[in-house]
Amino acid sequence: MGLRPGQCVTLVRSTVKNAACYILGEFQQYGIRQDEAEVLWVEYVD
Repeated sequence: MGLRPGQCVTLVRSTVKNAACYILGEFQQYGIRQDEAEVLWVEYVD
């Protein structure tokens, strides 16, 4: 997918029916399906 473990990503937007999410990681956007997004480890940072 192009993401490395421990890499910080930002949620850019999600679709209306939550079928897909768009994330930004190291100046590149990725479109991922909802089931793929559910397996990502998420930590909220202020």
